[in-house]
Amino acid sequence: VKGGGKRLVLLACVLLPAVHLQVLRMVVRLLSSVAREETNLMDTASLAVVMTPNIFRCFLDSLSTTTTSSSSGNSNGNSSGSSGHQMTLRIHTAVVERLIQHSYALGLIPNAVADQAHLLREKYGPLVLEAMMAGGGGNSSTSR
Repeated sequence: VKGGGKRLVLLACVLLPAVHLQVLRMVVRLLSSVAREETNLMDTASLAVVMTPNIFRCFLDSLSTTTTSSSSGNSNGNSSGSSGHQMTLRIHTAVVERLIQHSYALGLIPNAVADQAHLLREKYGPLVLEAMMAGGGGNSSTSR
């Protein structure tokens, strides 16, 4: 998640169902305010390490299942799959850190995307655009 990672992460979040996006936005805004507290000793990276297992729950469930089954057949517990899981966990942690850092923008649709949606509405009418939005998560407003 380097370079354009902020934009990519924020755009991906817009694809979430509206309720999930609202919960995620509230959680990362809380974490962002915690990171800014003077008395807090945890920065956004530390908070991301702690919170990633809670935000990416399904990945960790599959990780524990895979780790249990692979370690039972291997005496030292190491497998080529575990390095892949570690890499995925690092990526997920970087995503959560980006979400915390840019919590103010979570759920906002970039102007270029909103402009494109407006052009589609003008060309094809509101019903076509609403049908397209319903298939992509149902988030149709420009700010959340």
